[in-house]
Amino acid sequence: MDCEKYIEQLESRLINNAFLFNNQEGLANIALLPFIRQFAQVERQWYLQSAYPNLRRWLNSYLQSPFFTKVMAKHPLWLDNRKEIVFGG
Repeated sequence: MDCEKYIEQLESRLINNAFLFNNQEGLANIALLPFIRQFAQVERQWYLQSAYPNLRRWLNSYLQSPFFTKVMAKHPLWLDNRKEIVFGG
């Protein structure tokens, strides 16, 4: 896989750091999260058996966080003919 070279770089960054660039969460972590999440879903079995335990730990820490769960909550489909939907209310 072409993207595996990039995944290998991310894995190596996570060997000595809790996050991708150091031990503090930064914008880059949040920005890359959706792409890594999608990558993990495309070839799920391969991803689970791959040699990237640090990347799996990093991704799982986000997927299992209360913040992520709240952000990803499903809402009813908005249609033009429905009443107003207020988020967070």
